[in-house]
Amino acid sequence: MLRGPVFVGTDLSSAAGEALRQSAGLAADLGGPLIVCHVLPELLRVSMLFPQWRGMDPALEQSIRSKAEEAVRRHAEEVLGDPSRDVQIVLDSGTPHAGLLAAADAARAGAGHRYTSFMPWTWECS
Repeated sequence: MLRGPVFVGTDLSSAAGEALRQSAGLAADLGGPLIVCHVLPELLRVSMLFPQWRGMDPALEQSIRSKAEEAVRRHAEEVLGDPSRDVQIVLDSGTPHAGLLAAADAARAGAGHRYTSFMPWTWECS
């Protein structure tokens, strides 16, 4: 049995918009919140190839995160049209697949949704 919250990843594309719409519907059906995750490039964490960036300016990192969060919030509002909807924005960094799985696990999501050009699919998280 599916349960909330519902977790969806976005790269801010139109395909991600469709996943967002379907996930919002599922969250409404389950009576739970919608968690929207965007994964930032590994640049914010990795320092093996660029050790000189190990001490990235915290103000720069916060600026990047703030702008990314605002872009995800705008995308969600444009797609869903209701800024009062119970939407939680989560940011992670790394590779998209690893970042999404880690964020879904941390959020203890009950269901997840992914959209590809072939077909949408929903999974139950344990």
